[in-house]
Amino acid sequence: MMGVQSEEHTLPDPDGPEATAEATPARVEPPPRPACPRCGSLHTQPFGHAGPAARVNMKCIDCDMLFKQSVHRD
Repeated sequence: MMGVQSEEHTLPDPDGPEATAEATPARVEPPPRPACPRCGSLHTQPFGHAGPAARVNMKCIDCDMLFKQSVHRD
């Protein structure tokens, strides 16, 4: 068996010359929620899942009305 030469691998010093600036994650804003057709409240939430080609079911938190939101694709 041949002798194995060991080389010590070290990580770069985080405060050294190879240090990079801290990356901040991009903030992604969610799409605005639709208003409830019954009471006009903006306190709505998605309710269930209807599939990729269907309209999204929505529920009003204030009056518990279920309604559908049209998905407009550009």
